[in-house]
Amino acid sequence: MTIFTKTRLGLGAAVATAALAAAVPLAAPASASTSQCDYGRMCIWQYGDATGMYGSFAKGTSDLGVALGGKMDDKASYVYNHDSEPWCVYQYKNQGGHAMMVPAGKKASIVNIIDPRDGFTWDNRVSSLRPALHFVPPRNPGAAYYACQGDYIVLR
Repeated sequence: MTIFTKTRLGLGAAVATAALAAAVPLAAPASASTSQCDYGRMCIWQYGDATGMYGSFAKGTSDLGVALGGKMDDKASYVYNHDSEPWCVYQYKNQGGHAMMVPAGKKASIVNIIDPRDGFTWDNRVSSLRPALHFVPPRNPGAAYYACQGDYIVLR
């Protein structure tokens, strides 16, 4: 089940995106299970049961077509956010197209995840990922929040 939240980010998001453009994945593809996803990482797997090739990321990547030798571009079917903060996965490189927030601690197959707004399916459609943007309003720090770039759904 998915619940969507529409958020449109402005100039601050562009600056934050540029700052993370150089993020580098820290693991190469291999056969794995969720127990191999270290704390503080976002991991993706080739198959919906967390098997097959996988990637482990500490900072994200703007292009899965380059990261990990391009072997995981548009091939992710399972995600595990083993971090204390939410992450975002995107349809296209450079955080483009459809976006989905993966809450902290969330493990899930994305084989049957569908965006209720237009029927977009997430299986084998992830091309970039990064930690969610963290916003702290200067006059109200207690109202801090996380968001993905553009409109997005939240994986539940």
